[in-house]
Amino acid sequence: FSKLADYFGEIEKTTLRNEKTVILTEILKEASTEEVAPLVYLALGGLRPAFDRLEFNMAEAMILRSIAASVSKNLHEIEIEYQKIGDLGELVEKFSNHKPALPRGRFSNSQMSVVDVYVELEKIALANGAGSQDRKVMGLAKLIKEVESQSAKFIVRMVSGKLRLGFSDKTVIDALSFLENGTKEYSDMLDRAYQRRPDVGVLALVVKEKGVEAAVNSIDATIGTPIVPALAQRLKTPVEMIEKMGMVYCESKFDGTRVQIHFSRSKLQSSDRSLTQGSELGEQASMFEEEKPRFFVRTFTRNLDESSAMFPELQHIAAQIKADEVILDSEAVGYDPKTGKQVPFQMTITRKRKHGVTEAQNDV
Repeated sequence: FSKLADYFGEIEKTTLRNEKTVILTEILKEASTEEVAPLVYLALGGLRPAFDRLEFNMAEAMILRSIAASVSKNLHEIEIEYQKIGDLGELVEKFSNHKPALPRGRFSNSQMSVVDVYVELEKIALANGAGSQDRKVMGLAKLIKEVESQSAKFIVRMVSGKLRLGFSDKTVIDALSFLENGTKEYSDMLDRAYQRRPDVGVLALVVKEKGVEAAVNSIDATIGTPIVPALAQRLKTPVEMIEKMGMVYCESKFDGTRVQIHFSRSKLQSSDRSLTQGSELGEQASMFEEEKPRFFVRTFTRNLDESSAMFPELQHIAAQIKADEVILDSEAVGYDPKTGKQVPFQMTITRKRKHGVTEAQNDV
């Protein structure tokens, strides 16, 4: 991991996107197949692809406690210094008692691998229930102690949600093309595969193992992973539309919310993207009042955020669908149960809540 932190340091120093892409290509070239997916997620500042976020849920005050515990300093002293520095990463780097990282390619004083660090960070994020805040604080403190100062800086920035190395999934796609032949020639092909399954960890792993062509041919839509939705381009008049499209079909516009529905009778729990033992997608129980269903269903918005909890109606979906597995693109529109009439978008969106969904269902 200390070598990865060296690379992050290089990326942080440049504002040039091409230069970031070249450095990222070096990282991917050096990574083993085992570490390439977790490495990509960490480089983007998280533990999962964007549609399946796993949050650390550590407030600034908790991270300051972790730093204080890791460097055996008084919390008040750490807080005063943070007010001066204003960056949690730089703060931990300054207070770390470890030696600075050695030049890349030589052994550093920390032997933690990328996968080791990923596993520890995942434990911190997954901690919940009674006493979980203390477990998170001590878990991060232990991890900071295990690594040298530069690694600690980037780890703390990941946990605080402020890694911000200045690149995105698109940069990773370009780097994977560079990995193949040193140019962006394959970026469009890889992007099409990404549109079908927007998970750069999976994409990087398949490219690393089998090459670009195999990745493009083998990566397909999968239940539980949203497909990037096609969005309409606005034109001002029907005349412009017909000029651009030729023959057109017209239909009424439903003023609702875009919903992509993933359904499977056989896939009860989607764990195919788990990187470590026991890390599964969350239970579906929260969206159903009745017992956990004997089928799999998840919904996503056009921004790829999960929206399953909005739709308790989905506990009846198995009776309405004949397919064993299906991905449906749809528009969800609220209606008034008394009149049967559609309601305005502002009413439909009142379903977007974490609590009281069943009560909202009675009104819309």
